[in-house]
Amino acid sequence: CYREKCSNVRKAKYAPSAKFDLINTESGCFDGYRGGEFDHMLDQSSELPNDHLFEKMVGGKYLGELTEIACKHAQSDGLISDAFDLSSMQNATAKKVSEILSNEPQNNDERIVQQLSMQIVHRAQILLCSNLSALIEKQNGCFAPALLSIEGSTAEKIPNFKKTLLESLQKQTATDIECVSADHAVLFGTALAASFHLSTEI
Repeated sequence: CYREKCSNVRKAKYAPSAKFDLINTESGCFDGYRGGEFDHMLDQSSELPNDHLFEKMVGGKYLGELTEIACKHAQSDGLISDAFDLSSMQNATAKKVSEILSNEPQNNDERIVQQLSMQIVHRAQILLCSNLSALIEKQNGCFAPALLSIEGSTAEKIPNFKKTLLESLQKQTATDIECVSADHAVLFGTALAASFHLSTEI
């Protein structure tokens, strides 16, 4: 969410005294960056093809699937030996990606798998940093610290993901950033946004 002037919002009607509203961007549906071949393969095999393209590049569930696809193609291209068993990558999750990144590679095949997974995770950090820095910059005169609730399987399962993301964000914006944690953050955020619409003055 970000703070927007009511005068810039075309989909809602406000009381004359209302100045600002909170906008839920639903950025998981962003399709301005359509990714590469592996992203397309994952998307087309998903339950909702051509939908939530951004989420499929950053979500923990999808990072595992992207790693699986990349490893299978690396093996077919000869980067990973045919003798290496990729069965453990089937239906890979964020937890599996975490294991790949945390374990010390024992051979060249495991090093390739780790490097592929690391690049997929690194790209997710870059994309999320761009997404969040855009929201932070578009605050319309709100100078309070930007409060970020970073949760979910990507942030919780991938080693140092949250730390690296926050460091990158701090370099991208001059705004103070504060990471907060709350149970049911999405539910409370939705309730807060709804309460703004019930208010006669924002």
